Amino acid sequence: MECTPPSACSPKNAERNRTSSPRAFRSGMAVTMVSAGVIASLSVKHIGKRWSGFGTFARGPPYVSAGLILIFAACMAYTGWSGLVPIGAV
Repeated sequence: MECTPPSACSPKNAERNRTSSPRAFRSGMAVTMVSAGVIASLSVKHIGKRWSGFGTFARGPPYVSAGLILIFAACMAYTGWSGLVPIGAV
């Protein structure tokens, strides 16, 4: 493998590239998540002012989500159990 320019392949540059990339990713991820949280907070506040029943509506989705997670977990447990029974592991 040829390097153009040759200084791009020096060990010093390789180390810098290896360590700066994860930092940039973490910083970008942090900014993205904080921005999404701020936008969600402001939008909920805005909707709450315009729709009086929003609080009642907003309490439902976490229960639906929990129910879906439990159904998925039960399916995964069944799949695992049915895979272990034929080989006599249970």
